[in-house]
Amino acid sequence: FSLIAAVIDIFLKSPIFVFMYDWTWGFTLGTRAINAAINLAIRIIVYCAFTKLLERQLDGLAKKL
Repeated sequence: FSLIAAVIDIFLKSPIFVFMYDWTWGFTLGTRAINAAINLAIRIIVYCAFTKLLERQLDGLAKKL
C-alpha cells in the first residue's frame, strides 16, 4: 500500500495537475503527498476490516463442512 501511495498517487498523478491546472510542481507534490497519506490510512483500515470479515466468513464456512 505504501508503494502504491508513493509511486502512483504522488509521482504519476502529479504531472496531470501540473499540465491540466497549471499548478507548480512544489504545490502539486505537496497536495498529492497529503492526499496519499490520507488515502493510505483509509486503504489500510478498509483492507484490515475486509480481511477480518472474510476470515470470519471462511471460518464459519469451514465449520459447516
